[in-house]
Amino acid sequence: MKQIIFLKGQSQYGSLRLHIDQAAEAASALGYKPVVLDLTDEGVKAGFWGLLGGDNALILTQNIGGDLRFEGKSMAEVAGCPHCVMFVDHPAAQQPRVAAATKDQILTFLDGSHVRWVEMMMPGKAGALALIPPGGNVKTPPPVDASADEFMARRDIPMLFTGTWHDHKAKRWAQHNGTPVGKLLDATFDIAMAHNMMPVEGALEAAMISIYGDVDRQVYNKLLTFSFLLSAQVHSTRRWEALVALAKAGAPVHLYGKGWEKHLYRFKSFTYGGEGTFEETLENLKRTRIVLNTNTNFVAGAHERVFAAQMAGAAVLSDVSSWYQAHFTDGSDIALFEWVPTNTVAVKAEELLASPEKMHAIAAAGRAKTEAENSWQNRLQEILKIAEGMKVGA
Repeated sequence: MKQIIFLKGQSQYGSLRLHIDQAAEAASALGYKPVVLDLTDEGVKAGFWGLLGGDNALILTQNIGGDLRFEGKSMAEVAGCPHCVMFVDHPAAQQPRVAAATKDQILTFLDGSHVRWVEMMMPGKAGALALIPPGGNVKTPPPVDASADEFMARRDIPMLFTGTWHDHKAKRWAQHNGTPVGKLLDATFDIAMAHNMMPVEGALEAAMISIYGDVDRQVYNKLLTFSFLLSAQVHSTRRWEALVALAKAGAPVHLYGKGWEKHLYRFKSFTYGGEGTFEETLENLKRTRIVLNTNTNFVAGAHERVFAAQMAGAAVLSDVSSWYQAHFTDGSDIALFEWVPTNTVAVKAEELLASPEKMHAIAAAGRAKTEAENSWQNRLQEILKIAEGMKVGA
């Protein structure tokens, strides 16, 4: 039996560690032997390279491992199989790890614009690049809600949001204030905020044309290193705007995550549950009617939170992305809101909360779609298909 090696390490809220555990279960279901190596275990760390032997089909890691070397050899070369690194951040935030990729590696990303960023910044990097978001995590699927009445009776959390507070007022390129670079980044941010689905890389091009009349590709490529900071600024600002809009509308949101304590006075209709862990979130999803997703500015991609919520039987309310538009149908298996010209999150939430039948219908259709198309088995099959065409050491 061929085996798939999984590597896991530290993770905020425990999410990436659970991703690996769920992917390993999926590997077993597909007929592979999963081997999970935990780098927080000192014994594993001490004997790590000796644990990569066997008849291996694939190595799968998230963010980590692509830059590890043993006597000059990559993990893929030592294990004799392709290595897939699933990046869950913008590649600009993981530049050293992306730059260390070899032709034996598959790099996957959460957003199509992230793939294009690597193609522009590091052409020819890795054996393959792909847009493959993580699969949906669910430890024990809840019973299917057969009716709107069952849906409402089983789920006592009207609306759930989980995520860390980020300071949207602290400009991440403040050291460049007043300089040509600072003015260009300010304009890029403003343009991105004026669109629902414009990647910051596209906004940077538009800003350069607006200010200078054309795009100097050499300068543009240098400024692409700011992509993560720009994207994070848009994300933190929009996350704040969504929650403020819901609070003003009196929405009954249950909020979990780090850093919100000193801001709760702004969210009087909210119930704060503390920091929470990823495993706690998965259990809360089973009690939830609507899960709010702000898509981390993945305007051409997807967030795992959506799939986990759907597998748990909740209806998902998310901001728009071209990935969701291509794979779901707004109002049928997902509810999508826009940022401009008007932020519609509160209106959409109010409409859903007022209609148990609509919430239940979207939840049921979303669950069926994601169980069929967005499981970890689906993701592993996609990755293994790419790996089949790769030769290690070629």
